Amino acid sequence: MNHPQFKGTIRSFTPDGYERLLEIIHQDSKKAYWVSIFEPEHYIDPSITSDSSQIGQEIILRVALKLVIQVQTLDSNSTLGIVQPISNSPHSVMVGEITQILDSDLLVCLAGEDFPSILVELEHPKSLAIGQVIRAVGELSNHA
Repeated sequence: MNHPQFKGTIRSFTPDGYERLLEIIHQDSKKAYWVSIFEPEHYIDPSITSDSSQIGQEIILRVALKLVIQVQTLDSNSTLGIVQPISNSPHSVMVGEITQILDSDLLVCLAGEDFPSILVELEHPKSLAIGQVIRAVGELSNHA
């Protein structure tokens, strides 16, 4: 599967053990997105800054919408995109068009210009079809 990269600049980060919460400014749109990442090989005490996640550093990630428990189909002319209604959180609401179905719980969607192809990992399998527009609620996270 071709999974485009998300490119941006780190504006802030919070380390917590093996997890990081990063605020990333998208390279093209200059919009800010909060993304959780997991680095199992690099534990960082929350009071110490990370060498791999410094403010101002450019970063390239493959992102996915994970932990999706809410999915509903929408009208096909809905505006595509991702919004993050909770301040300083990777909690995300995506409106996207399904472009591939990899499994009953794994989709690829077009979710606007910033996310031309994003993996969507459903917690529960759902019967959906290519071309449907969906609203999915989950967490914006890195995808290894």
